[in-house]
Amino acid sequence: MKNMLPSCKLLCVLAVLSFSLNAGAQCYSFDDSIIPPGDVAHAFNIYGNGHQGFLQDWNVTSGTPSLEKTGSLGVTAYSGVQFGCTVACNSGATQAEGVSLHHAFQQGHTYRVTLATRTAPVTGGGNPLDINFILLQSPIAYTYSTSSGCSATPAIPQGAVVVDSIINYSQTAWSVKTITISNLTADYSDLWFRVSFTSDFSNTTAFCFDSVCVADITTNGDCYSFDDSIIPNGDVPHAFNIYGNGHQGFLQDWNVTSGTPSLEKTGSLGVTAYSGVQFACTVACNSGATQAEGVSLHKTFEPGHTYTLTLANRTAPVTGGGDPLDIKFILLQSPIAYTYSTSSGCSAIPATPQGALVVDSIIGDTSTAWTIKTITISNLSTTYTDLWFRVSFTSDFSNTTAFCFDSVCLTDQGTTLAVNDLTTAPAQPVLYQNNMNPFSSETTIRYYVPESGYTNAQIVVYDVTGKMVRQYFAKNAGNNSAVFEAGELGAGIYLYSLVVNGRRIDTKRMMLVK
Repeated sequence: MKNMLPSCKLLCVLAVLSFSLNAGAQCYSFDDSIIPPGDVAHAFNIYGNGHQGFLQDWNVTSGTPSLEKTGSLGVTAYSGVQFGCTVACNSGATQAEGVSLHHAFQQGHTYRVTLATRTAPVTGGGNPLDINFILLQSPIAYTYSTSSGCSATPAIPQGAVVVDSIINYSQTAWSVKTITISNLTADYSDLWFRVSFTSDFSNTTAFCFDSVCVADITTNGDCYSFDDSIIPNGDVPHAFNIYGNGHQGFLQDWNVTSGTPSLEKTGSLGVTAYSGVQFACTVACNSGATQAEGVSLHKTFEPGHTYTLTLANRTAPVTGGGDPLDIKFILLQSPIAYTYSTSSGCSAIPATPQGALVVDSIIGDTSTAWTIKTITISNLSTTYTDLWFRVSFTSDFSNTTAFCFDSVCLTDQGTTLAVNDLTTAPAQPVLYQNNMNPFSSETTIRYYVPESGYTNAQIVVYDVTGKMVRQYFAKNAGNNSAVFEAGELGAGIYLYSLVVNGRRIDTKRMMLVK
């Protein structure tokens, strides 16, 4: 975490807490260096622009955009006393101040960007803005004009990717914008806030932003490392409950049978940890293939969300040559109960309880090399509290075998289901992520509008320049969808928005391939 963390504002603090185990989380606060009382508007480059200072991570046009203090432009900062603004000028809607954030976005990683946003009129009543958030492979070049106080807005360069947008934006109250960036096929160095007018307007308008946080959620903040507390050298192996089992400690997120399973150190069972020096094992015993140690992970899985679980896993013989294992990953509505037997060192394996959901399995596993298992969990119709690793023998074998795991990470990808997959209707209008992405000819855009209080619903599709390419007058009540036909449109990135009562609810991204 950067040096700015102690003064990071509320939104940043929340993001840091959410991703506390993730070294990829960074927050960018405009209150890290308090500006002089008489200096109300401050050019970005005075405090950073690639040089040492708390704005060194931003790339801006020389002299623009500006930092502001509460009270300037009639705006109170989202948090603290300072915020940033970049302006769209009144020069034929083709000029704007330029700002991008230096941040390494890596191929194959998933990122979540959060920031507080609003507009502020500079001249007249202001006019609606279009803001595109664009990944760049190198900082964008602006040519600053001292006469207009702005620069010609550059075209989106080849190789750039539009990851989200806010179209026809005129909101003058702070709201939190969340952008998820995934499926990257290349590395990018900057996130560009490309601000322009929706069309040719006469009034200058500022796009203001505050409390910007970027988190690498490829492995999310919910990573479970067995090396957070190094166990004593003479303590091999180590019962889970000594170090957690629902109590304070680095294993407090796990529910286990008393005394089992165990933590191990490199060398025990002839195994080297996948990462670090410690790893975990749960054992299938040789008692008629009906007994095993039990472990589950406490985690709330919510309807409408999609989760990705990754873990390193392998087997390890405990007696004899070991025997094949079946491992089922099961969602539970309450922690599973085992009855531990001190004589066998195991417990009778409970039946899968009513209401549980098997989300994946490994059958007949004999692998004694670490491999990475990835599990996607979606289409949930209810809430679950635990993920159970149910280990048993494939059939009745005579040798005790351990299922070992390490580097467990769980990612909440957010709400991606269509509304008709949910059991409880949302209270507000909702636009859902396109289920077919990329698509080649046509795709279905799903949305939900409550039965009362909302009229004039529309689905609007734009290209990356912000030009409208399709418009659908959506049905106003219940679970609905619009079929987007590609027609003669070229391959590329398209954006689609749900607009209700004249207000843009949300914008999603989809890719057309030909």
